[in-house]
Amino acid sequence: MLGTSGTKPGYPSDLKQHEYSSQSWTYKVQKGSGVSNGMAVRQPPVIWAQRESFLYVTIEIDDVTVDDLTADNNKLHFKGTSHTEVYETTLEFFAEIVGSDMKRTPTNTRVIELNIPKKEAKWWPRLLKEKGKVSESLHF
Repeated sequence: MLGTSGTKPGYPSDLKQHEYSSQSWTYKVQKGSGVSNGMAVRQPPVIWAQRESFLYVTIEIDDVTVDDLTADNNKLHFKGTSHTEVYETTLEFFAEIVGSDMKRTPTNTRVIELNIPKKEAKWWPRLLKEKGKVSESLHF
């Protein structure tokens, strides 16, 4: 449920980064927006968690139609449409994944949940290959 400012209750309205971590789980929220090919494209909220041998990625978009969802050696690309909005993101991961073994968990129409095996079973210090702030439209 969203508060009056359009954010989840308990979250500040200017939330750009939120991170939790524990010894066995790490998960983060990414939000933003961008422009691609002259057409306004929104950056979907992405939450991720990890285990030693898996990444768990959740893309939070209500009533989305998935136009493209692909994973290769170290990248995940998503493009989808919800109502009149177009959402797109490409994530270049910290290390290699086994994209061909990615599984999409059947869920409700509010989120897309992905289980992505890591090529090498070890903990990553961060999700993305690039350190620091990636761009103005991508926040972790």
